[in-house]
Amino acid sequence: GMLNAAVEEVNGLPIGLTYVTGALSRFGRGLGRWVLGERRNGWRVQLVPWSGMFAGAVLGALLQQHLGLKALYVSGLFAALLGIASLKIPRRWQLGYKTR
Repeated sequence: GMLNAAVEEVNGLPIGLTYVTGALSRFGRGLGRWVLGERRNGWRVQLVPWSGMFAGAVLGALLQQHLGLKALYVSGLFAALLGIASLKIPRRWQLGYKTR
């Protein structure tokens, strides 16, 4: 987390060193800049992955509390369903996210 707070850009390019704290630190920096008067809204996109990670952690804890180790089957099934659903993503959408 401290690395993400200390290293914001390398050679003018934004960089996140870790996924969870990277998203959180980019959100925090953007929120801080917004409070100080900079009205760019790009920082809000960091809420999407962090909200997903937070919701997954809460759901995983609840499942583990109720199902014990069987909660891993639910997580595995959900991951498999997401993988199958990803096969249905249109090709033109996929090309928009590939690095060039």
